[in-house]
Parts: sequence; structure tokens; C-alpha cells
Amino acid sequence: MRLPRAAGAALGSLALLAVLPAPAHADHGSITYKYGNPAFPNQAKTGQYPDDLTIPDNECIEVPEVEGKPLQTAWAPKNNSQSDIIIYTLPECLGVQRTVKVGQQLGNLAQFKSFFQPN
Repeated sequence: MRLPRAAGAALGSLALLAVLPAPAHADHGSITYKYGNPAFPNQAKTGQYPDDLTIPDNECIEVPEVEGKPLQTAWAPKNNSQSDIIIYTLPECLGVQRTVKVGQQLGNLAQFKSFFQPN
């Protein structure tokens, strides 16, 4: 009698797992931007994050090229991903924030050091 109850419980657990929502996953796409010293925009370089075109959800991303460089920043972000991105003027997703919609590119005045993509 115990075996049928155990089998029923196991099948019930599997059925429950099948209807639970899947965990959040990374978004495909990238964010491109200019970076360098904003006092010398003619010397700006172009950056892209990430290299593998997978942006992690719900994780603060420091712009790699300007991380730890107080006189440098990123600007003119273009959102090439499938979700909106929030840029921040300071590291660790602090400071003034601004949303960059899917497919949108902001101008040179949109300077940032970190960004976040909510799921």
C-alpha cells in the first residue's frame, strides 16, 4: 500500500514543478556606447557590453572600460537588447538614473558608469 502512495506523491510533485514559473534568464542583445574622457569627445572609443550578447537580468553591471577610472565615463548608450535598460551616473547603480528603451539611443549628454536590466 505504501508504494502506490509514494508513486502518487512523486507524480504530484512532478506535476507541481511543471506549472511553476521558470527562473529568470539573461536577455539577448547588447548595449553599445562611447567611452573615455568626456572633456575630449574626439578621442572617444566605442564599447559594447557584453561580448557574448547575453546581458544578465537583475545585476548591476559596471561599464568595464571606465570601471575604477574616475575621470572617464561612458555616454551615448544604444540599447540593442530585448528589454529596457536603466543607466546610472555612478558605479554600483547609484546616482541619477535614466531609462534607455529597446532600440533607443541617447545622446552624448547621457553619461553613465553602470547599468541594470530588470527582468
